[in-house]
Amino acid sequence: MTARIRRGRATSPDIIFVEATDLSVEFHFLFIMRKLVDGGNDVHVMTRDTGRLERIAKETGVATHPQLMERNPSPWKDAISLIRMLTDLRTLSPRSVVYATPKGALLASISSRLARVPKRVYVVMGLRAESSTGLSKKLLLALERIAVRNSTHVVAVGPELRELLKSSLVAPGRVDVIGHGSAMGVDTVLFAPADEPPPEPVSSFGLDPTSPIVGFVGRVAADKGIDVLLAAMDFVREQIPRAQLLIVGPLEDFHEERILNTPRTALTGDLKNTAPVYQLMDVLCLPSRREGLPTVLLEAAASGVPIVASAATGVKDVIANGTTGLVVRIDDIQETATAILAYLLDPPMAREMAQRARADVTSRFSREFVVDSATAYYRAVLDDSLPHQLES
Repeated sequence: MTARIRRGRATSPDIIFVEATDLSVEFHFLFIMRKLVDGGNDVHVMTRDTGRLERIAKETGVATHPQLMERNPSPWKDAISLIRMLTDLRTLSPRSVVYATPKGALLASISSRLARVPKRVYVVMGLRAESSTGLSKKLLLALERIAVRNSTHVVAVGPELRELLKSSLVAPGRVDVIGHGSAMGVDTVLFAPADEPPPEPVSSFGLDPTSPIVGFVGRVAADKGIDVLLAAMDFVREQIPRAQLLIVGPLEDFHEERILNTPRTALTGDLKNTAPVYQLMDVLCLPSRREGLPTVLLEAAASGVPIVASAATGVKDVIANGTTGLVVRIDDIQETATAILAYLLDPPMAREMAQRARADVTSRFSREFVVDSATAYYRAVLDDSLPHQLES
């Protein structure tokens, strides 16, 4: 359902979730919103509608308020979005606002504070400034500090990200971590090892099921270290010439030609359901330059896929190096290749490590546990059970 805001009439919802796009809402908060609604809370969503908002409303029972937010900086459009959001928040008069992603958090934190919303929760998914330099880094840190200082509660998606927020002085006050971390956890039933890999996707991606497949899942972007992975695969193929690379995810700021011109490499684009593709992989590699707490690693571990990951923020919250996966230095091509080869050349070791990773992720990051913990947290905020971070 789409809520129509009636000017001058305050509906006072319990919680309004604000994100830059409906895709982010779906990825970060869908199951949490559903559980809150099922428990009797009045939940609303403000976001840009890219075609998913109606489905989100039907699946969760939330009221929706489309906003015209742009993902990238646009001063004029951002000013218009801020005014519209402020007007809507003053009309609705919610008890709390929860926001995430840099753009959504900046606009929502300012507008909700101006609208005098009593509880303002910033869920930090990662720190964009971590992979920036110079003036860009200073600007991004300054914007993060604005969002934090306009918030009454700050939540990091993992312990390592919490420490980064403190050490960078973005959030010098109290920063909470819900449970062990993660936005919504992982569905350990959907993402689970299969006896046999699905044959259809292999042929549709143009891959050979009899040859090793190294996989990547995520945004195909520079900050995900795609260039490192492509270079590492050159070293891998020196020892295993038939090794293949499967890249799963939406293409952003990386040249498609560079990927397609790489031998024995397939690019799938964005997939609605990634669970089957994990069953095709002999190794999952995430050579990212920045993270918060990578959901991809939770999915791969739950799927029983051995993991190689760079030491980006949040990776060590999921992977114990040498026990549940292999963690390599950021941008180290040779070390990344060596870790991939270690799995491909020693299948028993790979299976043992993958089994330990699945057991660990299932115990600490199951969707049921994470969603229950997050729901309890937001209700504690509403009930004044948690002190404001600005008061701590």
